[in-house]
Amino acid sequence: MGSTGRFRRLSAPGASALSIWSLEAPIDAVLCLLRRGSLPQPDHPAFVPLFDGSGEVLDEGILWVRGAPALARVEIHLHGGAGVAAAFRARLGEMGWTEEAVGPEDPDETRFLAALGPLNARVAGALLGGRFE
Repeated sequence: MGSTGRFRRLSAPGASALSIWSLEAPIDAVLCLLRRGSLPQPDHPAFVPLFDGSGEVLDEGILWVRGAPALARVEIHLHGGAGVAAAFRARLGEMGWTEEAVGPEDPDETRFLAALGPLNARVAGALLGGRFE
């Protein structure tokens, strides 16, 4: 099976109580994953159940649509910890999604994340115009 979409974890790996994921795929693939008929309006968070392959509820998360032209770009925030993150990753793999390497998307974000102190972080934040997307 070919790749349905791409995903990457935005939050730190490991046994955290929250995992945040970025998904990018055709809208139909996102709707199939979430078992929904439509997506919420962009930047209007919605609570969504997340299902495993057998239809059981795996977790409940918060979904943000960040963009939805031909490809939907969404974020999903899950609160089930490392076990839910592993199950979500496995479910995406079963559905043919491709995992992207974790890391910042642009050099300004890299500078911010590599800051060695608060002053360096403030300068890096200023270069981002005070916005973090």
